Amino acid sequence: MNERVKLWCAAAGLKTDGRPVSSHSLRAGGATDLGMNGATDEELQEAGRCKKGSRIPRERYVRPTKDPFKRVPVHNPDA
Repeated sequence: MNERVKLWCAAAGLKTDGRPVSSHSLRAGGATDLGMNGATDEELQEAGRCKKGSRIPRERYVRPTKDPFKRVPVHNPDA
């Protein structure tokens, strides 16, 4: 599976931040999306096909992103 993911990404012309792409990238992406949208630990375990009670999905795969534009002032004409 891992080699296919690398092949698909290369064929699609996808660029990375320098870190290698793997099937775990897909697992982390899914877990992050679920986790950032309120998924419970049980839902993360089920989606990641992990053992019941495992902390791995939340602790290893949920990777919140930082918003680089959070501090940029936004013009508000009504202010």
